[in-house]
Amino acid sequence: MEWNYFKHDSPGTELVSKDEDSGRYYDEVPDFVRENGFLPIECRECFKGLVFWSYSRTNIAKFNRLLKTLPVSVHGKYNEHVVVFYFNNKGKMLGFLDILKRKMEGFEIPGRIQWRVSGRYWQAEYPQFFESAKGSKPIRVNEELTMKQWLAKRQFLLGLPLIADQSTCMPWCKRTNPETQGFDHATRWFVLQALTTERR
Repeated sequence: MEWNYFKHDSPGTELVSKDEDSGRYYDEVPDFVRENGFLPIECRECFKGLVFWSYSRTNIAKFNRLLKTLPVSVHGKYNEHVVVFYFNNKGKMLGFLDILKRKMEGFEIPGRIQWRVSGRYWQAEYPQFFESAKGSKPIRVNEELTMKQWLAKRQFLLGLPLIADQSTCMPWCKRTNPETQGFDHATRWFVLQALTTERR
């Protein structure tokens, strides 16, 4: 089953459907769950829209024309059975699928649209965190830790080089503490707590 990947990037529009990325955390998730008692949001709040369609050269051509008329930017993939879009926001997914349904009718592309949580693997591995194929159970913690924040915290405490997304660094990160440069606010808080504890 060979996948064909596509991207429609329209300047000035929001990218609502991105490439799947939760799989990059396969190795870290078991430790995260053991330590925190819940599945990270990167694995829970990931959904996929599915279009079961009639695969043909004609419909592929129609689909490519359809993409150019979308009011948002999207990435995805398709094969002879299904078109797949990945989302990390359920509301935006449902809004997009509603638009897609109308567009498919206008372009006369036959197909049946469904959606589910993207992490079928995570649902099978950790069923206690999911209500159904449509969603996860609420996490009851005072402050939820993301996988990115947890990895940054663990790398710091283990004395490993810190990997940060420089695009998330606010100007005051550099001014107030150079050791937290490159972190978003929540991650910066964890690193500062560790620094404070270490220096006491």
